[in-house]
Amino acid sequence: MSDRSCAEIFGKVFTILAEHPTEERMAIARKVWHECQECEFTPDQMFADEALVVLGLARLKEDPRHPEHGDVWLYGPEAELSLDDDRSPAVGR
Repeated sequence: MSDRSCAEIFGKVFTILAEHPTEERMAIARKVWHECQECEFTPDQMFADEALVVLGLARLKEDPRHPEHGDVWLYGPEAELSLDDDRSPAVGR
């Protein structure tokens, strides 16, 4: 339960930062992103996908390895990495 609450709090922080995205806020979001990696929840549990996109911390892309799954969310500053790179966390939707 605490992991879910932690995810919601981080999600709210990202949503607030995304309200007026500036380079400074995007840099803060990257720092906050690294902090939330210490918690035991997945990025989709934050319910902040749109905010993460605005902040450059998420994007949707079709997984060429599994086109039947359609688009998947790629999270983190590494979201620009290809799906073939194992460092890029993907969550199917």
